[in-house]
Amino acid sequence: MHPARLFFTACAMAGPAWGGGTAVLNIGCGHLFDQAGISAANRLPVDTLCVLVADMAGDGFDPPGTGWVADDDVLVLVSDVEFPASAGGTKGFDLASGTTEPGFFSRSLIIDLAPFAGRTRPVPLALRWFPGCKARETDVTAAGPAAGSAYGEFTRAVPAYPATGSTGWLLPLAGGENVTLDPFVTVESGGTDPPEQGMASRITGVPAGAAPAGLVLRWNSGGTVTLDFSGAAGLKYTVQRSMDLITWPDQWTVTAGAGGTATFTDTAPPSGRAFYRVAGPL
Repeated sequence: MHPARLFFTACAMAGPAWGGGTAVLNIGCGHLFDQAGISAANRLPVDTLCVLVADMAGDGFDPPGTGWVADDDVLVLVSDVEFPASAGGTKGFDLASGTTEPGFFSRSLIIDLAPFAGRTRPVPLALRWFPGCKARETDVTAAGPAAGSAYGEFTRAVPAYPATGSTGWLLPLAGGENVTLDPFVTVESGGTDPPEQGMASRITGVPAGAAPAGLVLRWNSGGTVTLDFSGAAGLKYTVQRSMDLITWPDQWTVTAGAGGTATFTDTAPPSGRAFYRVAGPL
């Protein structure tokens, strides 16, 4: 019985040069949150780094490793009144402008379409944010998030609110267009877009020592089962249980403690024989 080990492997792809025709994207949503929850205390600071990511191949957005993007995904070149193109443009922005309530996200971004020259079909977009990184202090052309950092992401290919006249999260590649992306809602604006985890944090490239190891299973008096293993401090892992080593239907989430140790207790293990494994980090 061995723990499952999942690794994210990705190659960062640099963004292309600035210049050419432009379009305007209007983005609106409720507050963005850190990985701990979606209460007011978990709102991201208004200077948090946000980027737009383009999925050039249309094969889904790849989890970043040591850069902001991976595989064939690229950062979209944006500018606005706060980060003007006359100052060289930027690939990042923050949550601080365009609203009466700090952090309640609403932005109009000027998009440089030159990197998409020769392409006519719309390109899927994702909004990606990096808690702990500040837009004004981060050079996204020269840096990337540390391995094991949390990031959040939202994308939608098909509009959920057709009455808004929006386009989902697709960028039309005709210059001069003014496009309103389909807004997404959080608890701050009357509900949440399902699933809520679409606005939750994920983990970038797995840091050294993050894979689960040292799995120990203990039977306790009273009929419970305790599972101990080691991982990376603060990262989350999934514990799975099987009766036949083929299907693993039950899942629990465990967060490793400050020293990297993690403990899970199954308070209702099945009678007879059962198998446990650990996957992650999530």
